[in-house]
Amino acid sequence: MRRPLPYQRFLTGTLFLSTTALALAATSPLQERADRFLALANAGYKGLYKVSAEAQWAAVTDVKPEHDAAAATAGKAAAAFNGNPSLINEAKELLSRRSELNGITVRQLDKLLRNAAEGPMTNPELVAARVEAETRQASTLNGFEFKLDGQAISVNEIDNKLDTSTDLEERRRVWEASKESGSR
Repeated sequence: MRRPLPYQRFLTGTLFLSTTALALAATSPLQERADRFLALANAGYKGLYKVSAEAQWAAVTDVKPEHDAAAATAGKAAAAFNGNPSLINEAKELLSRRSELNGITVRQLDKLLRNAAEGPMTNPELVAARVEAETRQASTLNGFEFKLDGQAISVNEIDNKLDTSTDLEERRRVWEASKESGSR
């Protein structure tokens, strides 16, 4: 039997200590509290994310007022959940003792706070106005008919021409056509 090399013993010992530390952290009351909190927050986030993504997809692929309204409503619901002051306060409280939590938990709590920063419900009117403005902007862009030399051109065709054309004049006209949606 070969004797382990010093670095192998170090790695084995480090792995054992890391595993032991994680096992101990998982059993602490604070880690259990964080796990329960994140299970609830993640379940709510996933459900709202799915609804919001489906509403946004419908609004992008079939630009109609009812799809825009659904996307705005889903966006407001997601912001109301993600930016809920109770979620923010609990995450901050747990992170105030971050050294007692495992690394994955800390990263999830940090991500929860970053999500909350996009729509903090400490100012719900401002968040609702932002969601409405973003929905209007997306609708304008998604419903815009680009034209090149008087002919309709799709976004994919614009991208393809910009990627492949070696005619600088054509590329300039295509690029200018791609910027027309913001001129109205």
